[in-house]
Amino acid sequence: MPHKRIKEIRQLKKISQAELAFESDISQSQISKYEKGESVPNAEMLRKLAKPLQVEVFEFFYDSDKEIRQAFERWQQRIG
Repeated sequence: MPHKRIKEIRQLKKISQAELAFESDISQSQISKYEKGESVPNAEMLRKLAKPLQVEVFEFFYDSDKEIRQAFERWQQRIG
């Protein structure tokens, strides 16, 4: 689920919830709910979160950076 990755990516980027809230125009309380799994962000909210974190939306759905790299490599092979 994306809630684990949102928090993980935010912490890896050393961005506080308050900073992410400001940059994404999503309230800090809502980001906290996303990270705790109390609420599920829709596609628009995921796009808003991805931009300041400098990631692609699909990265919220993988459990590790290794899985992301593997998926990206498969995608690159398919396109060419």
